[in-house]
Amino acid sequence: MPAELNAQGLADDTLVIFTSDNGGVDAVANEHPQDYYTSNDPLRAGKCWPYEDGIRVPAIVRSPGHTPTRAISHEPVTGVDWMPTICEAAGVPLPGDRAIDGVSLVPLLHGRASRPRGPLYWHFPHYQHTTPYSAIRDGAWKLIRFYESSKQELYHLARDAGEAHDVASQYPAQVQSLAARLDRRLQETGARLPIPNPSYAG
Repeated sequence: MPAELNAQGLADDTLVIFTSDNGGVDAVANEHPQDYYTSNDPLRAGKCWPYEDGIRVPAIVRSPGHTPTRAISHEPVTGVDWMPTICEAAGVPLPGDRAIDGVSLVPLLHGRASRPRGPLYWHFPHYQHTTPYSAIRDGAWKLIRFYESSKQELYHLARDAGEAHDVASQYPAQVQSLAARLDRRLQETGARLPIPNPSYAG
């Protein structure tokens, strides 16, 4: 692609974004048990899971004259940020008739401080490689709620990126605070929640 953009004289006026919608597919570990090619080890689990291997993905941006060369950012962002980012970069106003969940990453891409944002949220009310869950990340803290077991797990990603140590029992106030914010978000967005089936016999 870069060669074609150069050939057409568009390279300096094009924002190129390379990213993914989910982490590695850990199910292939059964087929390739040794160093399977989609592993993000030492991150935990994979696609569809709320752990970091399932949601942490690469993002590479190229915009000559705008993005610093070979700069690296560890700022957490999410897929819903790309729409406002692309709109701002293209000079297109955001629609005013709906809520915009993401924030523009243009300041961050230009090497400046990112715009203030609230927590990041995930909601997956399905059975696919995992059981239904919701999750919230605020700073280094991440709370995961599994609906089938009613279990809530708490991780401090700065100290435990691999999410090997659930510290929910050690920080009950943090669990309570994040759970309340997660509940508000689910209610505000009208998120569909899984409902137990009383006829299910197991």
